[in-house]
Formats: sequence, structure tokens, C-alpha cells
Amino acid sequence: MAATACEGVLPSAPEQAAGQEPPQEAGRDAELARGAARAPTGGRFAIFSPLAVLACTMLLVLEFFVNARGVDFDGPPTPECHFRMKLKRLQACAAAMDVNPLFGPGAPALARLGALSGAKIADHWQVWRLLSGPFLPGGLVQWAGNVFLLVNLGRSMEHLHGWWRVGAIYLLAGMSGGLACAMFAPRMLSAGLSGSICGLLGAAAGDVWLNWEVLPSPCCRLVNLLLAGAVQAVLGLAPLVDYYSLAVGFATGVMSAIFIMDRLTPRTNCCAVCSRRVSKGVAGVLVLAAFIGGLALVFNVGGVDAQELCPQCEVLACAPFPWGCSDAKCWWTCAAAELPRSD
Repeated sequence: MAATACEGVLPSAPEQAAGQEPPQEAGRDAELARGAARAPTGGRFAIFSPLAVLACTMLLVLEFFVNARGVDFDGPPTPECHFRMKLKRLQACAAAMDVNPLFGPGAPALARLGALSGAKIADHWQVWRLLSGPFLPGGLVQWAGNVFLLVNLGRSMEHLHGWWRVGAIYLLAGMSGGLACAMFAPRMLSAGLSGSICGLLGAAAGDVWLNWEVLPSPCCRLVNLLLAGAVQAVLGLAPLVDYYSLAVGFATGVMSAIFIMDRLTPRTNCCAVCSRRVSKGVAGVLVLAAFIGGLALVFNVGGVDAQELCPQCEVLACAPFPWGCSDAKCWWTCAAAELPRSD
């Protein structure tokens, strides 16, 4: 009887010879397998980020040609067309650095190509600018910094969460930032590319919060996001890039990540599932309400004007640099980003 009982508990000699492990080792292997299953695989293809990079690059090249339209290249350089290049019948130019420190075209060329403008959106019903702005760079400097982030950050997020989620966050952030600029600085032109990139930064921060336990080196990811945000803040000093797009785009990215992105390791207990659904619903309602409210303020629905609510908010859209300088000693002023009154 004792031998029979032991045979029921311990593996027999043939089983041990076949390589079967004791229960303790099998349990450890199962735990390791579950841990490996929780790690993000990143098996999706990046689709939106390459297409967005292509669109931004094509618009950047087109900006220089549009900026040279109607310019006499035999005459002296002008502030709007200072750096010139001519190749047979093709001619392109960039504005002077005190007009556009991002090494790009002047404001009229950007306005023709779809830069964000509250006056044009509200007065002329050019709502399409909310879609063109997120892909329009203000110049070569902004294009280089943002495309670098889009290639690295956007592509890695697409591998984890899919192209449509990243694309939706990119567009939502860019459009929300454009609405904020249109509300509080309707006479200022803005290239909305940085607002969309800040939206991806906010979404990446939300992704780290949602998936802290499975993402590799989450602290390093947050440090990298902080450095990228500092680069965007530096770009925001220049005209044609306003802080409303950056701040609102980042906030929209964080909220959008909560209701668009999923946890890489879904929890199955009832409390976790319910709290996740509630947080998704609240975040979605907040983003939708903010977007509808922004549209209402831009079009003065009910006679409510955002500039009346905050008359000094337009100052935050652009400031001469260095701060407090006189026009003669400033590196650049905001005059180049102001929409002409005739428009």
C-alpha cells in the first residue's frame, strides 16, 4: 500500500527518463511563459506614419515653389523671398530668417496652402484648414524635428496599437489644437504640424501609464518624451507655431489615448473591466465636448466670442524673441505670422 501511494505521487522512472519535470519546475516554467505572453510583440505594420511623412515632405517642397510665384528673380531679395534657388524654369525661395526663423516661406504662401487661420475658418467657412494644418510644416526646421519624431515615435506606436489608432489621435490632436488657435488668435497663421506631434507625445505618455508593467524601460520612455516635449517648446517660440496648438494637442493626445488605445494586457476581473470602460467613456465624452465647444466658439454660436472671454489670450499665441525686445533688436517678431487685414 505504501509503495502504491508513493507511485501515485512521484513520477515513475520511465516518466523521469522521458524528461518530465517535477511540479515545482513546471509551475515556474508556466509562470515564465505567462510573463513572456504579457510582453508587447509589436507585430503590426506602420502605415499612417510613412504616409504622413510623405505628405509633410511634399507640402514642404511645394511651399518653396508657391512662395516664389510671381517673384522677379532678377530683382533684389525681398523679406518674403530672400533665399532663392532657380533651376531652368523652376524657381523656389524661402523667407528671411527674421520673417520665418524656421527657414520656410512667408505667411501668404502658407495661407494659400492651408495654414490654420481662425478668421478664414469662421469668416470664409474654410473648415478644411483643420485637416490641412496638421500636415503643413512652417519650414525646414519644423519639418526636420517633427518628421524625426513621427518616424520614430509614430512608427513604434503603430507597431503596438495599429495604424488607425495612431492616425485618429494625430488628426484629433491637430484639429483640436487648430481650433484652440482659431479661438484665441484668429488673426494669426499657424502651421499645425507641431500640434499633431504633441498629440502623439501625449498619447505616448498615456500609453506608458496604461502599460507601465509590460513596456520595456518605461522610465526611459518618459525621459525621452520629456526631451521631445522640450524640443517642441523651443519650436513654439517661433512665429507660425503657437503654444495653443502644442498644449491643446498634447492634452487631446493624452485623453485620446485613454479611450482609443487598449491595454496590452487586458485585465479580466470585474472591477478592472468596469473602471476601464468608465474611464474610456469619460475621456471620449470630454474630447467630444471640447471639440464641439471649440467649434461653437470659433463660429460664435450664441454670440459667445472666445476673445471676449479672454482678451489677453492672443498674446500667448506668439511673442517677439528675445522677450521684451524692441522691434529693431528682436530676432523675429509676430508681424510675419499675422493675417493681413484685407483677408
